[in-house]
Amino acid sequence: MAQQLPFPDFSSIRIHRPDASLTNWHIISVDLSPVMNAGDCSKDVFLQWGDVVEIPEADHPLNERWKGFSLDVLTNFQNCLTRRVQVIVKGKPQTLTVAPELLNSEFGRRYIKENAAFWIRPALLRSDLVLASSELSRVTLKRKDPVSGKEHQWIVDCRPNDPAPDLWLRDGDVIEVPERPY
Repeated sequence: MAQQLPFPDFSSIRIHRPDASLTNWHIISVDLSPVMNAGDCSKDVFLQWGDVVEIPEADHPLNERWKGFSLDVLTNFQNCLTRRVQVIVKGKPQTLTVAPELLNSEFGRRYIKENAAFWIRPALLRSDLVLASSELSRVTLKRKDPVSGKEHQWIVDCRPNDPAPDLWLRDGDVIEVPERPY
């Protein structure tokens, strides 16, 4: 069973979401305790552009130091963040699994490595699926909205020397990498 940690307080997270007119905020209360403590990823909430997330600090003795997440919580977090996407290069679909890495610190604590593994460009470039003939300036990402079922599509520039697109991958995304015209 996961150790209950003094902070942060995952039972009373609030997401401040702007409405379409950008004049009002909707407040969404979220309890991520089932996600963090039991690995129930179905309780996760997708963030949208413009969301502001408020994670309150749980009350604790002033001199108590936070020791980090337990291994159970880190493992649950890792499992819920794992994404499986389909990458199509030269018409050949392949499944790519993107997940955060659990590492050991020099002090013997476990932590999740901070990196850009969920952004489309680093995920593609680290996948070993992109070929010399791939045209990275016109990569298509297709995503089905889990609520409406409507498919969304973006064309993004994933060339290594250009500013990276701020597009995080979600489970089930389909990435199509076209071939360069000769």
